[in-house]
Amino acid sequence: MTNAREMIEILLRYNAWATRRIHACVATLSDEEYFAPVDYSIGSVHAQLAHLVKVQFWWLHFLNDGVLRILDDDDLASRDAILPWLEQTEAVAAELLENLDEDELARETQLPFWDDERASITVAEGLLQVCNHATDHRAQALAAIHSHGGETVEQDLLIYAFEQRGVPWGWEG
Repeated sequence: MTNAREMIEILLRYNAWATRRIHACVATLSDEEYFAPVDYSIGSVHAQLAHLVKVQFWWLHFLNDGVLRILDDDDLASRDAILPWLEQTEAVAAELLENLDEDELARETQLPFWDDERASITVAEGLLQVCNHATDHRAQALAAIHSHGGETVEQDLLIYAFEQRGVPWGWEG
């Protein structure tokens, strides 16, 4: 298998791939459907995607350079506004990967808004949180898109892995 750094790289690249797939699904929704309240989690399809991008943005910036940058809700007010921030987030992830080694993965860090009693985490744990958190909100967004009659896609890691190898997934189960 691969080392921890290579596995984190796979997860971050998969995360970007999957998020873009879900972002593309929103084109199948009207504005009314896209912004419609959903009685689960944090709300509408828009709220799910804006939250996902907002959280990834500050986590990745913080893990990359130690500076906490938090987007305003106004920065992500529309579906068109989300894509440029998603692209910036992907660029920060790519920059982070350039300097990521086993020592950096093991580096302890603590978010500035955590109280002193909260344990620090490693950079690796922070990056795993970014990917896992995004999977959770992509799934919630997909469920909401489906409930509005929009087109949805799979976001499975194996589909990504097969696609990267140029091998068809081939299972419609």
